[in-house]
Amino acid sequence: MKHVILFVIAIACANLSLADHHPKTAQFDARQHYLLDGIDCKKVKDGVGSFLAVADDLLGEIKQQGKEKNKKWQDKKWREASFFSNLAANYSTVYQVWCKNPN
Repeated sequence: MKHVILFVIAIACANLSLADHHPKTAQFDARQHYLLDGIDCKKVKDGVGSFLAVADDLLGEIKQQGKEKNKKWQDKKWREASFFSNLAANYSTVYQVWCKNPN
């Protein structure tokens, strides 16, 4: 039984070591991105700004008209503002991981 377990562990470790598909060169940087190019990174960055602007506009609308409107309207606007701010946070994470220069 001990040999079977060791054999399974050896096979699993071998498969994990073969899973790395990145090139093994001297210039290889672990944080270098492969999925997004400069144009895509700019689009992600612009998306962050757009989503934050929409969330800010919604929060301004809540601040200006919130006392005049009913609870249902307020809840809807808060959900919309939260949705767009979460999108901005998610896009920021993508930008941080795939676009930001590690230096």
